[in-house]
Amino acid sequence: MNKILVTSALCLASAATFAFNDAGRAVTPDRAIVAGVDAIRKNNLKGFLEATFSREQMREMEQAWNTKRKTKSNPIEDAQFAETMQMLTAPGAEAQLMAMVEPKLEEMRPQMGMLVGMMSGFAQSTVDQNADLSSDEKKQAQQVLAGFVKALQENDLTSSDLARKAVGIVCKTARRLKLDSMDDVRALDFRHAVYKGDVILRGTKELLAVYGFTVDKWLDSVKAETIDEDGDEAVVRVSYEMFGVQQTVDTEMVRVDGRWIHKENGASESD
Repeated sequence: MNKILVTSALCLASAATFAFNDAGRAVTPDRAIVAGVDAIRKNNLKGFLEATFSREQMREMEQAWNTKRKTKSNPIEDAQFAETMQMLTAPGAEAQLMAMVEPKLEEMRPQMGMLVGMMSGFAQSTVDQNADLSSDEKKQAQQVLAGFVKALQENDLTSSDLARKAVGIVCKTARRLKLDSMDDVRALDFRHAVYKGDVILRGTKELLAVYGFTVDKWLDSVKAETIDEDGDEAVVRVSYEMFGVQQTVDTEMVRVDGRWIHKENGASESD
């Protein structure tokens, strides 16, 4: 659970940084993690990718994107995408969407308390039955779950005011993308596709913040310390605060081509 949470935190944050300093020398393992977090904090997906993956993996991502661009289009999916973008970006889109959302909120309101309670109970049971977690890890996970449920209760998911803010953010993000069709998407090279990712990342964080999930605040709390380093392998202790609960997880790092990356990302290259 801790690893899932810290991975989410790290993947929900990062900045315009490479895994190298100005002199071209490899940074320390802990600075590589901080670089990734800082990049997400600044809505810089390119910086996050460069701080998280090796150069070879970045090349593979670009090749995969270029291959995807060349695949035969699906007319039904293309039409659905165009219809969705038109709906989100049209003049007065916010009012039209709220007219669609309001009836759904009305239906949800009487059931929301029960749904939150059921979700909380299921999550807590899952943690309790996880044999891979120590008693301390289970305790931390339960505390985070309690904080999550509290945020849901304090930021009513069925609130029309919050929904209006959320709809506004979704429409604003869609307009910022400036992608009217799948042909526009396929026209993007990898670099520009990543820049569009910055827009989506920013919008996602703004949307979560409406409902009390302040990703940037979590990211600001991240601290990293190298506790063991042996050649091209290292262990970094990462601490952060989520829902008022202090979390700590040890992350294994490997150095690939002079760049420190998470061991699970570089395993195939470092074997």
